[in-house]
Amino acid sequence: MRSRVIDCAGILLSAAGMGFSVSLIDHCAAFVLSRGGWVASGGPYVIASPAPEWIMLLMPGAVLLFTASIMTSIYFSERLRWPWLLRFAWSGVFLTIGYRFACAGAGGGEPIPGFIICAILFIILGIAPLVWIPVERMQRRRSERKLLWVYRSMDNVRAAGPPLGVRAYWTCAVTGAVLGVVAGLLLRRVIPG
Repeated sequence: MRSRVIDCAGILLSAAGMGFSVSLIDHCAAFVLSRGGWVASGGPYVIASPAPEWIMLLMPGAVLLFTASIMTSIYFSERLRWPWLLRFAWSGVFLTIGYRFACAGAGGGEPIPGFIICAILFIILGIAPLVWIPVERMQRRRSERKLLWVYRSMDNVRAAGPPLGVRAYWTCAVTGAVLGVVAGLLLRRVIPG
């Protein structure tokens, strides 16, 4: 029982980390794209819009948190024998960046073709992992049916199932992601820009 609570807490925290980091990446992308898609600081060239100090700290920190959350999620998902949350995190990042590019490319006057192309590519990258989920599920069911004859009874198949129920797993994952996004949105109110 104790290990189930720890595993569920691990899934909840890793999903919260992913949601929080996606929210921060979205905030940074929105700021950069609102400045024409180019900010920098230092160097011998002329900078039209210098990068604020907070974005120089927040973006790398959000990417590192996202990576650590994915690795933690993979660990606990493997331990629980449930699907990884990686597909959903990947989709979240790329769909939000695609949305930001679409807004920047279509907003204010003439459309910017470079931003529109980036928006289309990021949206495709965000949708692709989600489209693959039902295909993979059908392939898994087909292979399970082929291997079913190996088991003497259905009791053996049920005994090999995951230790944490599907409702508990997805409740932990969704709750964590929502809490992470809410925390990210609250932090956005504090950060200038």
